[in-house]
Parts: sequence; C-alpha cells; structure tokens
Amino acid sequence: IQDFILFKEAQGLSDRTIEDYKWHIKKFIKKTEPIFNNYESIKRAILKYFAQGKDLAPATHNMRRKYLKSFFDWTVDERLIPENPLRYIRQRSEEPRVRDITLDMLKSLLNAPDTKTYAGLRDYTLICLSLDTGIRPNEALSLLPENINIGSREIVIPSNIAKTRVTRTLPVSKITINALKRLLSIRPDSWSKSP
Repeated sequence: IQDFILFKEAQGLSDRTIEDYKWHIKKFIKKTEPIFNNYESIKRAILKYFAQGKDLAPATHNMRRKYLKSFFDWTVDERLIPENPLRYIRQRSEEPRVRDITLDMLKSLLNAPDTKTYAGLRDYTLICLSLDTGIRPNEALSLLPENINIGSREIVIPSNIAKTRVTRTLPVSKITINALKRLLSIRPDSWSKSP
C-alpha cells in the first residue's frame, strides 16, 4: 500500500486525493481483512465489501469502486495479483447532478448573506462565483488576488490549486466581478504580505 501511495504521489496527485486513496483502501481492509498473498481471499473480500454496501447511493458505490479499482489495477501492473478483482463489480447509474432551482430559491440564496459584513460579503461572492463557474469550493477558497483579472472578467485557476492539476481560465459575469472587487477592496492589507 505504501508503494502504491508513493506511485500516486509521483504522479503529482493532490494531497486531498492521496488521503482519499488511503482512506478508501484502509476502510476496505478494516471491513474485510483480506489475505493479500491469496488472490481468492482478495476476490472474496471485494465481493463481501460491495455486498455489504448494496444499499449505498450509486455515487458512494462508484467512488469506492474508483479508488479500489485504481489500487488493484496497480497491483496487477506490478504482477502482485493475476487480475483486478473489481473486474466484475460494475458502476451504478447515477442520477444527473444538475438540479433545477426556482428563481425564488435562487433569490433567497443570494439574499441570505449579510453583505454589510466581511463574512457575509465573502459568502455572497462565493455563491456568485459557484453559480457562475461551477468552481470547486476548495479551488475557490485557494484563489489569490493575482488569479483574478477584473478587466477581462476572468479567473485563472492555477495548476497548483486545480484538482486536475491543469491551469484553466473561467469567465465570470459582471455581478461576480463586482462582488470580487468589493471583497478585495475591504480585504485587510496584512493578508497580502508574504510570510
């Protein structure tokens, strides 16, 4: 397992993704206690693990499968086992993630934060940014002022904070840019100083 984690770190995965791999593999081992030098034991453990989770939401099932499949693909590549025991565990169909929000709900969401306070303005800006771009929360919270181009109304997600480790540029609306400008204008100067 340590060699697999080292392999994933060498691929440049984020710390969060590495922790997710560790968590899913440890959970599988704790729940099933497979004998790793016996392929039949591993296969049985996989069947037991996914049978125990038969009532899980499809997204949870698929997430578990994704992390464990990657681990066992690696063990096959390393010739530690003859084939991936998840070969016959299929993904489950998930409902589309798009949600219909009424205009009243959207107005209510945007009016919820008290924009007269720093925390309220921050929350309002984050809501606007999320609605505009679909940005991941961790990416949004890691942005720095230099990642925001007010003039061209764009935000650059640098590779070091992007989950995919690929830089991307997101166009944003005038409402979101105005909220970002207001937030940056009340940001304490001490936050800009390097440690």
